[in-house]
Formats: sequence, C-alpha cells, structure tokens
Amino acid sequence: MLDQAYAYMNGETLQPNTPETTAGTPVQMPNNWYIETPTIYVMPEAKEIEKSKRTASVYAVSDGLNNTIPIPKGFYYVGGNLDSGVVISDNIKDQNKYKDEANGIVPSGVKVVEVEENGTKVKKLESELQGNQFVWIPCTEEEYHKTNWGQGDTNYSNGYWEMDTDSYELNQIAKYGGFYVARYEAGLPEGTQEIKEGTSTMATVYNFYGIPQSKAGIVPWNFIDWNKSQSSARKMYENKESVSSGLITGTQWDVMLNRMASADNTKSLVDSKTWGNYSNSDTFIYTGRRTKCSNNELNVFEGVVENGEKPNNELYLLTTGASDHNRAYNIYDVAGNLAEWTEESSTDSSSVSTLETYKDIRGGNFDGKGSIGGWMVCYCACRGTKSMTAYFSGFRVVLYIK
Repeated sequence: MLDQAYAYMNGETLQPNTPETTAGTPVQMPNNWYIETPTIYVMPEAKEIEKSKRTASVYAVSDGLNNTIPIPKGFYYVGGNLDSGVVISDNIKDQNKYKDEANGIVPSGVKVVEVEENGTKVKKLESELQGNQFVWIPCTEEEYHKTNWGQGDTNYSNGYWEMDTDSYELNQIAKYGGFYVARYEAGLPEGTQEIKEGTSTMATVYNFYGIPQSKAGIVPWNFIDWNKSQSSARKMYENKESVSSGLITGTQWDVMLNRMASADNTKSLVDSKTWGNYSNSDTFIYTGRRTKCSNNELNVFEGVVENGEKPNNELYLLTTGASDHNRAYNIYDVAGNLAEWTEESSTDSSSVSTLETYKDIRGGNFDGKGSIGGWMVCYCACRGTKSMTAYFSGFRVVLYIK
C-alpha cells in the first residue's frame, strides 16, 4: 500500500510522452524536475521506513508534438506547441481551450459583444480566455545569452549595455530548459480608472505600485517609471507557491526574439514594421480600443472598434492583443505599441562606469519607427532614466519557476 501511494504521489502512474500523445495530456516528467526530500513513514507495525519523497513545483503535459512542457502548479495548458508557442493561464476555465487549434496558433480571443447599460446598448470587449496568460520560451543554457543587434539608434552608437546575466535567471534554464514570458504587455490593474479628457499626458496618474494583468483587451499600463514597473511585476505572483514573477531581463528579451525569428523567418527583428504597431507599420486590422497621439499628447481611449483599420503613418496606441498582425510565437505586441522596460542597465556615454545611469527600454513603440534606424530591438534602443514616465513606455512580466 505504501509503495502504491508513493508511486501515485510521484506521478509514476502517468504515461510517458510519445508521438501519439495528444496536446494537453498530463505525462510523466523528467526526474530532475522533482525535489527529493527524505521522509520517515511510520507503518502500522510500528516500523519506521525511510524513503525519499518527491515534490515538484510543476507538472508535465504534452504539446502534441512529443515535447514535454513544465506547467507550474496553479497554471493550466491552454494550447500551442514548441513550434508555435505554448500558452498557459492561471485560470482553470482556460484549460485546453485551444488545444486543437490549427497549426498550434492560440488567438487572443477578443470579440465584441453588445450589453445594456442604463437602458442603452453599448459595445464591450470580451475575451474567450479568463486568466493571465504566459508563453513558454524554450532554450538551452548555451542559447541563454544576450545578443548584439547592431548599432541601431545612432544617438547611442558609443553606448554600452550590461552584458552579464544574473545567476537567478539561470536556475530554471538549467532545470526546466526555458522560461515563461507574459503573453501581453502589462495591462492596467483591475479596477483602475482610465485617464480622462484634459489630463496632462506627462502626468504620473498611472505611476503607482499595483498588480498588472496579462490579458487581451486591456488598456496597456504606460506612464510608469522603471522602479514601479519592477516592483509591480514582482507583485503579480509574490505569494505563489510554484512561481515568482519579475520584470523581463535583457537576456530574456533577446532569447525571446531569437525564438520568434527561428519559429517564423518572416519576423524580421531589425525591420519589424511589417508585423508590429509603429508609425510606419503596414496597414492592419484590429479589434479593440485605441487612443491617438499628436504633438506628443495622448487622447483618451475611444470606444470599442470591431475590425477597424490602423493606417500607415497614423499613431494608434491599442489595447492589448488587438490584432493578430502583431502576434509572434503566440505573443502579442513585442514589436511596437508600447516600448517596454527591462532589468538591463546601460549608458549612452563612452564610460562603462556610468552603466547604472539608465535602464534599457526595448521593442519600440507606436510613436516610433519599426525599421532600421528606429527603435526596434537594438541593444541601445531608447534609453530613459529610472524615474521617467512617458506615454510610449510600459513593461512585461516573466515567471520564475521555484
């Protein structure tokens, strides 16, 4: 009886992953994903038996392509595979929602519905997915490094950026072979009142500590400085048993981009206007809300638009996940929309001693250009001081499996 219970606790009753295993099926996981803890069992005969009890912060599912994916406890497989991007959610209602989607593509699921408010019908955004969503970025220890994308913005051609990778990032790479990144730019905390007409665009109305959302159809969290972005990212899962959260690092950003490019060679990383939201982006269709920018000033977010057109040379900041045009590896808005704070230190001078002067902000934004000479993926892309708040900058969260 003890041996049967022991086998069940350690997941040994699950079947191994095979090419025939369907996506989302729980499977046996590698031994190194377990934590071995010596435990004394007291038997009815008053005998003590010592065995190693195995616990884990994850369980394993198949992606349908014979790849075994670590899912943190308290999260659920939504869909996708290692070719298209594996999506998880922290809400059980999303479990296996898109496990059979063609080519492993997981749509944002944003749609327009009509509801009645105070006797008037109004359009609202509704998502098929309920929870915060993250995408698995697989990589080996050898692949986990920063990339020099070239000179980029000529204003910082003599600058330096931090090349080291912190050891805390490497633990889950060595153990699990990857990391989870938020599927969307950080959205405003639930219940946050939006900026109203007449509010100064450079005001700090959104510059506070809170718990961000990684969901589609949310107003992206801008006007937030680096310090509050870092603290808010950590708050998202600070009390979770299986994971912690943080602000995306420079290494994680580069590894994510490399994965996107290897999965889809049409996604250029130095000329991303063809798949991002920039001032010079190709025209694309979106469903969501927008705010326009003129003379460095933002208007309030307008009402819901279904299948609207974002023209070339128009400056539209969109709600999260508004267009599949801006999706790569099942992740949205890495190219443009808001530029995103990272943990990476940098300097725009020739002196390495001033490295802590700036924090790198990556990805470019809707008010910049997505081509060479613009703000996209250059290691020196758009720097700002830690206290800077701007209409064009936000952040993205990552998970650390314990």
